[in-house]
Amino acid sequence: IKNPILLELFGKLAKRKNRLITKALKNVRHAGVEVTPLELLRAEKSITIVKLRKYLLERKLIKINDATDSSLVQILDEWKHSLPTSQECISIIHQCGGLAFLAHPKLLHKSDLELQIMLKQLKAWGLDGIEVIHPMHSLEDIEKFKQWGTQMGLLYSGGSDYHGYGDHYEVERRKMQEKGIFIPYSYIVNMKSVLECNNERK
Repeated sequence: IKNPILLELFGKLAKRKNRLITKALKNVRHAGVEVTPLELLRAEKSITIVKLRKYLLERKLIKINDATDSSLVQILDEWKHSLPTSQECISIIHQCGGLAFLAHPKLLHKSDLELQIMLKQLKAWGLDGIEVIHPMHSLEDIEKFKQWGTQMGLLYSGGSDYHGYGDHYEVERRKMQEKGIFIPYSYIVNMKSVLECNNERK
């Protein structure tokens, strides 16, 4: 990443994240549980407060709502409050010359009405598009999200949500291929067209 805006933002977030993870590990040690970052990384593939809590709960090293768990939830809340808001994210993406999309709306676990209200608010803040094709989206979901996108003047996007070999969407991706569901190149063409228009206005 070479964009100075993103470098500054990610730098601040990385420092904040590292401070909070250090604080979380310290709280766990004070409770008499020793977990090293390397141990957590080997078990969970990444070092986050969410993964630390999951690791401890699954091994019954802490209990839900006990003092240590409550401290981890509080630290997690601190992290969430340090993240940019949806409106700020859209603004940052635009400042960097990009397009802002709402990813996999079905996974937000909201009702259709709640999703439509959210989309209208995000659109008012400058949202450019919606991810209509995703391994967890049914054919009915795809058509529904496309219809909403058309009604609200949003671009379409799609993705495999691939996070590496053996990730949790491997079966769903195979089903997509079997059903002949692929991302139309026209989605990219439309995105490029909007970006070109945005650049001409500058």
